[in-house]
Amino acid sequence: MVTTEMELAGVSLRWAAASDVGCVRQLNEDSFVASAPVFIVADGMGGHDAGEVASALTVSRFASLADELPPAIDSVAEEVRLVHRLLQETTVDGQQSDMGTTAVGIVMVREDDLLSWLIVNVGDSRAYVLSQGTLEQMTRDHSWVQHLVDEGSISPEEARVHPERNVIMQA
Repeated sequence: MVTTEMELAGVSLRWAAASDVGCVRQLNEDSFVASAPVFIVADGMGGHDAGEVASALTVSRFASLADELPPAIDSVAEEVRLVHRLLQETTVDGQQSDMGTTAVGIVMVREDDLLSWLIVNVGDSRAYVLSQGTLEQMTRDHSWVQHLVDEGSISPEEARVHPERNVIMQA
């Protein structure tokens, strides 16, 4: 892991990035870009075709936003739509693919000469903010159990151990 620092548009940034295969799978299907102003991690969906390809494609497209310092919000939204379309159209060995990935990240964006951070997420990859020693979840999962929590069928505590907690509704 390498820590990087830079100043961008008057903001001092410091970051590091790393990934780990975890305890369940043999293949690490994670990809990430950590290049100001774009910080995105994509987690390829295990059990689907080419999750590592889906995550790499997603990250490579978002990495192109680092060429715009910082990009406009519309550029980020267009990249999200483009990635979605590319993943739907991609074939593996000449066959329509069932590849997918979740993704989460932040992008420094500009809108009318104002800078802000835009959180991007899809699936059950999450963004948190650490403030005064407390972690607060900033994104909402696109999952079946989150749907059940939202409609009041189960509690957040029950969601943590629900047998379908890994079923996502959007990727």
